[in-house]
Order: sequence, then C-alpha cells, then structure tokens
Amino acid sequence: MSDVTLTKSERTVIALLERGGIATHEAIHDALYPDGEWCESNVVQVLIHQLRAKLGRDRIQSVRGVGYQLAEKTT
Repeated sequence: MSDVTLTKSERTVIALLERGGIATHEAIHDALYPDGEWCESNVVQVLIHQLRAKLGRDRIQSVRGVGYQLAEKTT
C-alpha cells in the first residue's frame, strides 16, 4: 500500500478490516457514517470494489452473507 492513495472512506474501511476477523456490512456502514447519516445502499460494495482495484482483487475476501475480511498475507 505504500504507493497507493486512498480516500478517507477507503482508509476507514481498511482500518476496520485490519482489526481482524470479519467486518460486517453494518459495521462498515457504521464506521463510515457514525451519526447514522443516510447513504446509498451499495456504498459499502462500491468502496470494496475501489479498494480491490487499488490493492488487488485477492486482498479483500467476501464472506458470503456476512461481510468482508482481509486475506492472509503471503510472502
């Protein structure tokens, strides 16, 4: 990620994912909009798509019906 520029929202999502475990759609939404603001229903999916484009498709894994998690780093 050293040469990748992330938006504030993308950095928020990455910070949540880096905590470990599975980040649910609701947890990501709440991290992005802590005051309960309304947002488009697909905002989480769009941010994940953008992050995958910047970091690589395999870096963020979908957990079907639950949310997302970071893939294990391979050396």
